[in-house]
Amino acid sequence: MSNKQRIKEALTENPFATNKEISERLDINESSVSKTISRLKEKDEAVVENVDGKRHITIIETADDILKDFKKNSLIELAEQLISANENETNSYELRQNGALLVRILEKI
Repeated sequence: MSNKQRIKEALTENPFATNKEISERLDINESSVSKTISRLKEKDEAVVENVDGKRHITIIETADDILKDFKKNSLIELAEQLISANENETNSYELRQNGALLVRILEKI
């Protein structure tokens, strides 16, 4: 997972987190956290507000984020179906084929 994604996840979990807190939690340089948050604001991927004297950051899901999540969830569902199908499969050729397909799916996740 990229640092950008990790920072977005940390802010989703705690929108009031300071750059220092995020930096320490994720073991990322504090200036990198600051630059990433600035880029998120510039690209309208985050909204920064002042709430009771504290910085509050709301992460905005982009269409690209939603599509990536959809693809990942679809691949996970397909992998689960293959695993389930293999539980009842007795044909060794089919087992190998399903296994190879499962490996390719997992590589994409």
